[in-house]
Amino acid sequence: PHRHGAAVAVHQPERENPRRGRRLDLMGDRRSVRFHGNATRLTEETAPNVKNRSHTLTAQVEVPEGGADGVLVAQGREVRRLVAVPARGQARLRLQRHDAREAEATVVALSEYGIAPADTPVDINRALRREGLLEVYTQDGMEYLDPWTSRAFAVADHQVAHVYVADDADLPKVRSLLESLGGVDEVLDRQAQARYGLDHERAGELVAVAEPRAWFTYYYWLDEARRPDFAKGVEIHRKPGYDPAELFFDPTDPLVKAKAGLNLVRKKVGLRYAMNVVPTDPRWVRGSHGRLPDSPEHGPVLLCSDPAAPSAVESTGRIAATDVADLLLQLQGIRKGA
Repeated sequence: PHRHGAAVAVHQPERENPRRGRRLDLMGDRRSVRFHGNATRLTEETAPNVKNRSHTLTAQVEVPEGGADGVLVAQGREVRRLVAVPARGQARLRLQRHDAREAEATVVALSEYGIAPADTPVDINRALRREGLLEVYTQDGMEYLDPWTSRAFAVADHQVAHVYVADDADLPKVRSLLESLGGVDEVLDRQAQARYGLDHERAGELVAVAEPRAWFTYYYWLDEARRPDFAKGVEIHRKPGYDPAELFFDPTDPLVKAKAGLNLVRKKVGLRYAMNVVPTDPRWVRGSHGRLPDSPEHGPVLLCSDPAAPSAVESTGRIAATDVADLLLQLQGIRKGA
């Protein structure tokens, strides 16, 4: 047998530093680690921290005269792994995939929803505020929604908005206001919500559904200079509703990507930062979802490699969202209710 040294340089994308995440870090400040043969899978806390670092793997292997082929090191999950293998005395890096056919696995691809064209934002909370139904409080010149003192406010989620009304006596007024807004298709009370399975105890007293091509913003401030500090950031827990503008860098700011890069540097060195790069102009949003699809092409899709389709799919070409879980169990050979 003869010996070969194999060096492989790898660069990984940034992931959370275990120290900053306050996770166990057994490696400490070690710059190198030696592993011996027959090593099993190493968890993240027991392996060197190579996240966001260029590094080298060096292996001393014995290759028989007739050659050999095998994995020196594997990084990643079982379906897709980064592996280094020796070939003719030299190491090469390759992406190794386990074929689903070889594993005799059934492949299912499922989308939760489809995206329909949208170009009409509806400022539902601003309408409630103008009518004196929504209250805010001010801190450092910025306005924040006050749900405790508001008579009504909306939690917006694309084309559906749950409107919470504190006093039933205000329901007629709130309903009339919502129905008068351009872009609102339906306003559902508890009885109407039951038709769609929305009459949950935590649902809004009223649920507004947008017209085709319309969608609901969460915005409640009337003066852009008084917007809250989280408005231009990705803050899913502080905004009263989903903000699809978080998908964009602010197109009106020519330095927005430079600012984002500078903030990443500040994050890297452990300094405080605010990623204020999200636009508060809804016109950049061009797609939405939430209302029942007006055409099949705007609905969700399920793809399955198993040719045996359920009877409902055979006859209609569709499957109810509530039947997907049972289908997945059946594909696993698990009976419903087992």
